[in-house]
Amino acid sequence: EGAELGGERYNPNSNDEERRAFENLVLFCSNHHKITNNVVVYTSTTLLDIKAKHENKFLTNQFTVSDDTVDKAIENYMKQENKNEGSGSQINNQAKHQNIQNQIGVLTINQYPQAGKKDFRIEDARKIVVEFKDIVDKCKQKAGSPSREVIDFNDELLRGFERDIEIIPTKYLRFRKDNGRIAADVQSYEKENNIILDESDKSTQDILKQFLRENDRNKNQELKQLLSQKGQLKPAIITCDGFLIDGNRRKLALEELFETSNQDSKYEKMRVVILPEGVSELEIQKLENRIQLQSDGRSEYQGLNRALTIKRNIENGFSLHAQLKDDPKYHNLSQKDFDKEVNKIKDEFLKPLECVDRYLNLFERDRMYNTITESVGDKEGRWLAFLDYSKFYYGSLKKQDKQVELGIKENDVAKIEDAVFKIIRKRTLNTKEFNELGKVHEFIRKLPKYIKNLSSPPSKQPNLVRVKQYFVTLFKIWSNEKETIYGESKVVDIVRAREWQEHRRDLSVTPN
Repeated sequence: EGAELGGERYNPNSNDEERRAFENLVLFCSNHHKITNNVVVYTSTTLLDIKAKHENKFLTNQFTVSDDTVDKAIENYMKQENKNEGSGSQINNQAKHQNIQNQIGVLTINQYPQAGKKDFRIEDARKIVVEFKDIVDKCKQKAGSPSREVIDFNDELLRGFERDIEIIPTKYLRFRKDNGRIAADVQSYEKENNIILDESDKSTQDILKQFLRENDRNKNQELKQLLSQKGQLKPAIITCDGFLIDGNRRKLALEELFETSNQDSKYEKMRVVILPEGVSELEIQKLENRIQLQSDGRSEYQGLNRALTIKRNIENGFSLHAQLKDDPKYHNLSQKDFDKEVNKIKDEFLKPLECVDRYLNLFERDRMYNTITESVGDKEGRWLAFLDYSKFYYGSLKKQDKQVELGIKENDVAKIEDAVFKIIRKRTLNTKEFNELGKVHEFIRKLPKYIKNLSSPPSKQPNLVRVKQYFVTLFKIWSNEKETIYGESKVVDIVRAREWQEHRRDLSVTPN
């Protein structure tokens, strides 16, 4: 099996120790070395058979040679100038002088081209931080029972393919920036500070840790209690260089427990499954999608963060249709039912997110998504208001027949949206004078009723209480007036003035 990504018969499920082991070494002359590049004919099994048959010829004669003699013989044979002449003894050609240590013991990672070496990078492979990978390789230890786990990576769950569980010090594992749980916080921070966070930097790790800590304090506390009582029940999933795909909150919880327990060793390490080298970001997105977003009772990404994750997946080539097809819940649906589910996701996440983006653009706060979920521990924030408004916007305001029904024109739509966004920005409608107004999203649901009242004179507005008059006024203001929507006494005066104007026109009364 090839020692490097791009090499013949490279096995991504192997590891560096196995690749550099004697059991994976076979020596050929130059001609046969080239012939075996035909991986169809010369499979790993075929070469293992050739190797075994050749070795058995000599094992039956009971030759005895010391390890020291073998090491010296191989080292003398391997020493050579790097003339790149294709000699059968040249296993690699990176170093000027070759010896057994750098011929067999040192492997390179294809993501980073090196001087004098062709870059065999796998297309779309995620870049690996070599320094971090070396640390993971050196400190990992085999876990005790259960020592293997099947994860939902590619088709491995269907095949029942088991991966080793390793034990790694928690301090060597790192949070991922593209964690759907903190998507709003990350994008807002980058926009506000005009930077791109580098998750390999310690300062970024501290920022991501703080985002996770503030994301849901109650859930974090529950997780710490579970870990302290029962330990880590399910292994985390990491990249080969130690970035967490699943297990970010477990790392946070274990680190906090380690600090508050006088560095109790039982909180010092994590059980992890390590993904192979060469995985793509798309494969990681699919894995995270299966772990966190699919309906198996474990979904944690809701509202805005889920919408942002779905949108990010689409932008990175993981289409909405593909995301749903990848979910067993939708996989076997008829095309008609599947299309309904696609539209449902659009209505519940993507369309409200479009409204959020227009809202942020209006107030010149593009990508500042933390202003939507700005309260600590508030999972929804203003999201519910945008969810309800999006249904009204796309279901009524943007449809001509509904516009006629509401008594508005096309050029009124932008004005209505401007007024609605200002109301949503107010966040709470409970005031000293109108303490029964309730939540913003509850008002948004009543928009059709309020807007219909605009075209009716006061005499035909049945039992309108002052609360309803208050909102009617807000929408009347959108046309010409520039009075603030926060000055309640001013609004009441405008309500009375507007009512008189409407009533005067109805009765053809000339004002004195």
